[in-house]
Amino acid sequence: MPLLDDQSIVTGIKWLFWQIKGFNVSAMQNAWVDYVERNIARDEAASTLQMVKRMNPIFLSQNNIQDGYFPGNAGPSGV
Repeated sequence: MPLLDDQSIVTGIKWLFWQIKGFNVSAMQNAWVDYVERNIARDEAASTLQMVKRMNPIFLSQNNIQDGYFPGNAGPSGV
């Protein structure tokens, strides 16, 4: 999924194409930059990340690794 909308991508490709062909595209480029900057300014901010310690650890430790004999409590003798 592109980060910019369709109109900004099409407009950007147009002025790049005209620039490759050797035309003066400074007005088209400025219009595109203004359009993209307006869209970026209208974009919502990301949600706030919580930096506090989590209640449940997310890493493997001896507290959250099973000792063995998955899926039950049966020992080596099968009891």
